[in-house]
Amino acid sequence: MGVLARIAQKTGAVVLGVHHHGKDVSRGPAGSFALKAASDVVLSVFAETDNEGNVTGRRITVSKLRDGQTGWGCDFILVPHKIGTDDEGIDIMSAYLEPTNGTAGFGRPRPTQTKKP
Repeated sequence: MGVLARIAQKTGAVVLGVHHHGKDVSRGPAGSFALKAASDVVLSVFAETDNEGNVTGRRITVSKLRDGQTGWGCDFILVPHKIGTDDEGIDIMSAYLEPTNGTAGFGRPRPTQTKKP
């Protein structure tokens, strides 16, 4: 965390570290408590997966916001986006988050999904 802070201080840039939760997501990021304690902002991304690697139920939440309110969350989908083409003519792809309507807010419960008959 100290290295990330020095990079931010010397460059004036926002530095984003990517980490993971442990098996018990209620305990926060895996490893040292310092990961969360030293961060100004912690965004947590959750999803449901099946044994075949299919991902559903994506949600992003504000788990920590120094000097601000936490608890905001929003369901989202990933939208593929072409950002270029490599030397062999193959598309270079990325993605952006598109919020799901009606799912954003503080402490807002996730909408219940109804199964189609």
